Amino acid sequence: MRLLLIALACLISVSVFGQQTYVPDDIFEQHLIDLGYDDILDNYVLTDNINSIQELDINNYENYTFPGFDVLYNWIPFDIPNSIQDLTGIEDFSSLTNLNVGFNELTSMNLSNNLYLEYLNCEYNDLESIILPINDVLYHVYARVNQLNEINVTNLPALYLLGLQNNPLTSLNVQNNHNLSILYLGYCDLSELSVCSCPLLTQLYVNNNYNFQANIDISNNALLDFFYGHTTGIGCVQVESLDNLPDDLYSPGGFWFDEETTFSINCGFSTVSGCNDELACNYEAISNCNDGSCIYPELYFDCEGCINDLDQDGVCDELELEGCTDLIAENYNPFVTDDDGSCEYVEGCTNPLAENYNPDSTLDNNTCIIVGCMDSEAFNYNSEANEDDASCLYDLDYVNDSNDDAFDDGYNDGVESVECPLCPPCDNDCPGDYTGDGSVTVGDLLEFLLLFGNDCE
Repeated sequence: MRLLLIALACLISVSVFGQQTYVPDDIFEQHLIDLGYDDILDNYVLTDNINSIQELDINNYENYTFPGFDVLYNWIPFDIPNSIQDLTGIEDFSSLTNLNVGFNELTSMNLSNNLYLEYLNCEYNDLESIILPINDVLYHVYARVNQLNEINVTNLPALYLLGLQNNPLTSLNVQNNHNLSILYLGYCDLSELSVCSCPLLTQLYVNNNYNFQANIDISNNALLDFFYGHTTGIGCVQVESLDNLPDDLYSPGGFWFDEETTFSINCGFSTVSGCNDELACNYEAISNCNDGSCIYPELYFDCEGCINDLDQDGVCDELELEGCTDLIAENYNPFVTDDDGSCEYVEGCTNPLAENYNPDSTLDNNTCIIVGCMDSEAFNYNSEANEDDASCLYDLDYVNDSNDDAFDDGYNDGVESVECPLCPPCDNDCPGDYTGDGSVTVGDLLEFLLLFGNDCE
């Protein structure tokens, strides 16, 4: 019972006071208190107080004391008083774009939930691992003087500056960072590096990588102005042209290398640009330099199409949406892929010629009323009419009558007129020619008016 009451109390606390974020590091929480985002040092902060923060600067530079070059260049951890050691809680800073946590004692950092992060400074920590967010806006990562053996930046296409100097870094893949311009890798533990996929590179520092015994190819880096490669084992630097090199290659300045390093248009590299990612749909096995042309399938697809498509309609099962697909239905949904028989219609007459036409009707229910002449022999016969309005008209059809006592009076009543005075000749081939002169003129009209009103029965 007591446990139940405690659980209920916790639920009531959350509902009354709002969702809370766990912040176990007291130094971290104290920073949040100092910034006005919290008020009590209790390992918790209201999530609503932090989830809209865009910039957070909790660097500890004021307590930093230079430990000496031997410490920095040999990746020896050192103490900084009043340092944050645990960044748990940062995951709920879901709107964060700028983060500065330099000069602390963090050993790990998970920023995978900070999807809007653009700028990161985590220099001078004890970081052994960093999980960066997957996004297309993070352009600045500065993580010098840490304990990183590796770091994954392959999902950061916007990356412009990457600072990793003074880390025991043994390898780095920048083949997807085509916008990279500045790369700091001095005093690392690299043995080789490929930058052929970074055509916008302007500054490259690989100096003091004592295990770097390989040649390096910069023939695809025409914008490179600063390149430090001294105090390494680099034997040959392959360039596109010897004519564009600085005058001095072996002293501080634009290019700075050891005297033993040579520059050549052929250091043994054979660069073939293209898509060299086996997961891409346009993978080229011959390519050894990713030029950014790789095409990847979208979610629920492979390079052939939908991974799951039971009805074979070209829409992946995970993307199917049921509803009404009939354009004329009241509840038509243009995003629906499968009709589920739920279409709704307004029934009525949809014929605009009908007496009871309803412009709002979407489904004809066969109730249209069309009045008109329904006699197929009449001059004004209406094949669509379903209600006769006695409006039929007929052409006079004169016939030969041997008794000269009757003619077709044009009325479909079974009775022909026999006493009409001044009836036109029965063999007249010119209907309406009452005068018999072979043409219908004003004279015929006068003759007709004289007969108008006579009862021919």
